[in-house]
Amino acid sequence: MRYTKKTLLATAILTLACWVNSSAQKVVIDKNIATVGSDVILLSELEGQVMQYRAQGMFAAKDIHCKVLEEMLVQKLLINQAKIDSIEVTQSQVNQQLDQRLNYFISNIGSKEAVERYFNKTMYDIKKDLRDAIKKQMLAQRVQMGLVENIDISPIDITRYYSKIDKDSLPIIPEQYEIQQITLHPERTKKAIYDVKQKLLDLRKRIVDGERFETLAVLYSEDQGSATRGGELGFRSKNEFVKPFSDAAWSLRPGQVSNIVETEFGYHIIQVIDKKDDRLNTRHILMKPKVKPEAIQKTKIKLDSIASAIRMDSISFKHAAYRFSDDKKTYLMGGLLVNPYTNSTRFEKDQLPASEAFIIGRLKEGEVSDPFLSKDQHGKDVYKILSIKSKIKTHTANIDEDYDVFINMARKEKQDDILKEWIADKITTTFIKIDPEYGKCEFEHEGWFK
Repeated sequence: MRYTKKTLLATAILTLACWVNSSAQKVVIDKNIATVGSDVILLSELEGQVMQYRAQGMFAAKDIHCKVLEEMLVQKLLINQAKIDSIEVTQSQVNQQLDQRLNYFISNIGSKEAVERYFNKTMYDIKKDLRDAIKKQMLAQRVQMGLVENIDISPIDITRYYSKIDKDSLPIIPEQYEIQQITLHPERTKKAIYDVKQKLLDLRKRIVDGERFETLAVLYSEDQGSATRGGELGFRSKNEFVKPFSDAAWSLRPGQVSNIVETEFGYHIIQVIDKKDDRLNTRHILMKPKVKPEAIQKTKIKLDSIASAIRMDSISFKHAAYRFSDDKKTYLMGGLLVNPYTNSTRFEKDQLPASEAFIIGRLKEGEVSDPFLSKDQHGKDVYKILSIKSKIKTHTANIDEDYDVFINMARKEKQDDILKEWIADKITTTFIKIDPEYGKCEFEHEGWFK
């Protein structure tokens, strides 16, 4: 599957709509149609998801109830395994996922009001309906990822996979681009850094003197993702934090507040909420030094002169990136970007931020853009110039040009095989009872009826 912004949005819409509308369906007379372990599946839940799948045209009408029911049965198996393995997700992690999903949804539909009109529910009710569903989804995903995450794919696996594929069913690869970039961050002055540190020291003193960390995080933290939750980040393992943050957090006892910690994101103060085995729940307040207008102008002028030098062949884009770009991830590769969805160097247009897709759409191969304002991976303002290193036209996938595509396809097949074996085993060892009404369903997996 190609992971594009369109497919991600479709998935978000479908998942959100399924759960929100299935909740609405529970006003009808309900009954238990299946039990897996200690979990039940209600008729209203099945009908709610069927309604949305039909709207999306995902299954043929004759087998849609059977297809959707089997998906729900598999999810219940995964959730049951999560209970056995004591896999947990915290309320904070659920809320974080909920906020991310709704923020993404709002940004694409247009506003909170538009989302409320779409589902004919208040935002409060939408969140309430979604929380339990998201928690179950996260538990199922964690079990599934644990089963398939460490799969190795060899060149022999890929060659074997490609040789057995029906060549008439090979996917069509849309137009793709290999993109180079040079980035420069406007310089933060010593005074701007001093001002931020002083504000954080003042906040730390207020917390030590008795004010609530959560309240001050809501008011002052520049981490928009966690500020609304009082700065809480949820339980995470040590390697999920950047090192300076991790080192500072793990040195604290619950309730303690750190001194100022500098990371690539900015400057923080951190409070530990709880420690649990090798995981830590923290909250933080993040602040970033402000950039002066003259520093911004200086950065734009420097990038403009670099772009002019490349256009005049005074220096290649590759060498200019190596000499001038401050992006540590790309400068050693001559500014060449790596697609986070595929881990290849090729991008489809809709896998790029909208502003960059617009710029790429106006460039020819080898041309260099004018400087423009963007955000780096840490949310800081950064100025960029882009160039198209190569443009790959729309074509039928082949192993010479699209090796990475077949790596992913072969890996997906292997993951599916492992999951099928696991499901077959769990069906035989888990208590499962399904309403005889569904006895004529042609399920993909055998043994559901015992």
